[in-house]
Amino acid sequence: MTWLMRAAQEPGKALHVAVALWFAVGVTKSSEVKLSSSLLTDLGVHRHAGYRGLAALERAELVRVMRHRGRHPVVTLLELLGQ
Repeated sequence: MTWLMRAAQEPGKALHVAVALWFAVGVTKSSEVKLSSSLLTDLGVHRHAGYRGLAALERAELVRVMRHRGRHPVVTLLELLGQ
């Protein structure tokens, strides 16, 4: 819950992106997932707003992102220290 509370404090659609990531992690049972634009669209998040939300989560050190041109970003959820 602490992770999501931190995500909720970030601007824009960061919380929407965080929920999408947690859903993907739950489905795949892996802390490393591909963030697809279709998953964001299902949550009502435009692709560019999703990228800004992902960048906000990255700045908050909640995720690590590997980006490759022309592919979906691969996102690793990071645990909060001191929980």
